[in-house]
Amino acid sequence: MASNINHSFSGIFGEKIHIYEYLEAYENSWTVFADVVPCLQRLKALGVEIGIISNGDYNQQVKKLKNLGIERFFFNYDYRQHVQ
Repeated sequence: MASNINHSFSGIFGEKIHIYEYLEAYENSWTVFADVVPCLQRLKALGVEIGIISNGDYNQQVKKLKNLGIERFFFNYDYRQHVQ
């Protein structure tokens, strides 16, 4: 029964944390090192095609790339949901 699903958990200090608050904080923590974008720009200028292989959730990984502004540098994504 869906109404019995617990959407919170205890933090390291015993405080209750709602899963959506956790996910928001997690997504807000995504960042790239200062040299990543210049490196990706240089590789793209050289014609290097870059792909991603990840066991992470597809939608979350694409959201991460978009939020970080680096999605345009990658030509292909393969995630565990797509690999048999």
